[in-house]
Parts: sequence; C-alpha cells; structure tokens
Amino acid sequence: MKVMVKTMDVMRCFPQRLRTVLTDAVQSWNAVTEVRLRAGSCSAIAYRMDGRTVNKPLPALGLDEDELREVLSRLCAGSVHVYDEGLLRGYFSPQLLPGVRVGAAGRLLCSGGKPERLQRLTSLCIRLPHTVTPDRSVTEQLVALVQGAVVDAIAIQPEPNAAPLVSTLFYSPPGVGKTTLLRCLIRALCSAEAAGTPVNAAVLDTGEELCAEGFSDCTVDRFSGYPRGLGMEIATRAFAPQVLICDEIGSDAEAEEILRAQACGVPLIATAHADTLQTLLRRPCFARLHDHGVFSRYVRLHRTANGQGFAFVCEGST
Repeated sequence: MKVMVKTMDVMRCFPQRLRTVLTDAVQSWNAVTEVRLRAGSCSAIAYRMDGRTVNKPLPALGLDEDELREVLSRLCAGSVHVYDEGLLRGYFSPQLLPGVRVGAAGRLLCSGGKPERLQRLTSLCIRLPHTVTPDRSVTEQLVALVQGAVVDAIAIQPEPNAAPLVSTLFYSPPGVGKTTLLRCLIRALCSAEAAGTPVNAAVLDTGEELCAEGFSDCTVDRFSGYPRGLGMEIATRAFAPQVLICDEIGSDAEAEEILRAQACGVPLIATAHADTLQTLLRRPCFARLHDHGVFSRYVRLHRTANGQGFAFVCEGST
C-alpha cells in the first residue's frame, strides 16, 4: 500500500520549540499519523514504520496549558470561539485543515448534566489524514464483497502488540485502597519509564483524584467533570485509547452510559464498592453490566495482614 500525508500546514500550528522536538522524534513527517500534546502528562507521537504503528512518548517535552491553548488557537486560525460547540463535544475539524481531527480534553464545566465550558485544557490529540491506495487485488475483492460475491479471505497482517488488556472490575469495601490501586496501575501501564511501550489510557477522573500529581511521565488523557458516558464517547471517538480507566462506578445512570460507550470495544478498568461478588451482582447496575458481558474479570481486593500491601482474589472470570 502507498500512503501519503500532507503535514506542513499542521506543523505551522506548532510553536518553534514544539516543532523542533517533534521533527527530531521521527525520521519522516510523512509517516506521522497522530500527535498527542498533554499538559501535566507525557506527550507522544505516533508514526508508521516497517508496516506497523510506533507510539513514541516524549517525556522531555514538558508542555503547560498555555502552550496547549496556543496550539489550539493556531489550529482554529485565532478564532477558537467558532469551535466552542465542537470543544464541548470533545473534537472538531479545523476549517483550514480539512480531514484533520482534533480531540480536546481536560476539566469540563457542566450544569444539570449538560456541558457548558471546557474550563481547563490538558490534552490535544491531532489525528492526521492519510490517503491510502490499496493493492489492486484488495480493491477488486472489496468491490466483489459489496456486490454480493463470495471471495477468499483478505489476508491482514496483525501488528505486533503487547498482550491485550481485558475489561476488569476491582471491588472491595470502602477504605481498602481501590483508588490507590488504580494510581499504581496507571503508572505501571502508562509510564514512559516503564518497560515496553506505554499504553495510551483515557482516565475518567471525575473526582480529580487519579492523576492529580506525579503523572507527568504518563501517557494519559484526563477527563475531569465529564459525565461518564460523554467522557468515554469523546475518548473513543477522538483519542483512540487502548484502555478506559475510571473509579467508583455504581449508579444505574452510569451503567447505562457505560453500556452505550462499551459498544466501541475498548477495554474498561474500573472499581466499585462491594464486599463479595454476590453482593455486587445483586445491585441492578452491576447485574446489567454483567448480563451484557462488559467485564471479563472481577477481582476482589483486600489488604495483606501487615496492611502494607494488596492481595487479590480473581472471581467470575469469563
């Protein structure tokens, strides 16, 4: 396949310091598929190399919100207000950059459950358009398929990835340390210093507890103040996360939002209050999530005898 992408207009939207770092990070800008800029977290760049996608963290970049807003202003040609509706929706396409999708996340101010203003900007995900010319045989097979013909399987080479994540619900009584556990898990999966390639995670940080401090080297996009369903919808549409993470779910409304969002197929890692699996599944919201197969694994959490560590009991795996 032949892939072409025009990026110079997008590059002009970056301040010189940022442009220099991004240019040094890749051999060719024609291969770049995505730029993730984060304030308070680790920025990253994605590009194609040898037929696979490489996600490269940029821990030394160190952006603040003012720099993100400068990039946003340039993407909007100085007229950010024109895109207010798109910012509340979580993504927009700049008029001067057709085909480019820009995702925006941070601290959302809501009233009566309805978004009013993006109060704080912490993430921009700029996804670059590519023109792909398939091999002739693939094109012929695709046409034959939509015409109703029976054709041989189209061979697709899967990209080499780390072991896939599975949707997991951690539960325990209050005070055991579920939020602490999620913080540890975020660092283990997303730290640029960890072994292997860090995971791009969308963190639904409703209480602003999960990534408040100490996550500047983590590849996370934080959604604070968002209704759970809206945050998940924006994350999956505009940020292509490898995992969704949220703390303390439990209401019927949240179950409904999660069911809508889970149609995207992105694994979800969450926590809930319960002392046993039976107690958990007697609650209508979790019974509904269980009936729809949202979680592949339920893990009961408790402290070790000395209170210094965690112990896990895996129950109800599917």
